[in-house]
Amino acid sequence: MENVLNDSLSRIKSFLGKQGQKIGFNIGAVQSAQITWMFILHGRKTVRELDKASREAIIRQHRLLSELLKENENTEFGKKYDFAHIRTAEQFKENIPFTEYDDYEPYIRRMMNGETNILSR
Repeated sequence: MENVLNDSLSRIKSFLGKQGQKIGFNIGAVQSAQITWMFILHGRKTVRELDKASREAIIRQHRLLSELLKENENTEFGKKYDFAHIRTAEQFKENIPFTEYDDYEPYIRRMMNGETNILSR
């Protein structure tokens, strides 16, 4: 985009040459306008990219949740909370209670003692 604007400015300068100077043509004003347009056009592109990224982020988060649930559905924790039948984030919120470290401590101790397939594969 910047190259297009610089190219346009060069064409204007060469077209007007000394005639532009005689009539008081202000190249600085043209450059300022070009910079403004560059920011407007770039800003629109950035907003579109951010909008697309935010929509994709939600899709990716749902996909990751599904992958983690599938991967861990046969663990002790996954069986306890029926990971195999959870399909949505809403179902996850409904089926998995709010927990704290103390809720996981027994599982973690067992894992530290060498047990497997407890919280994750």
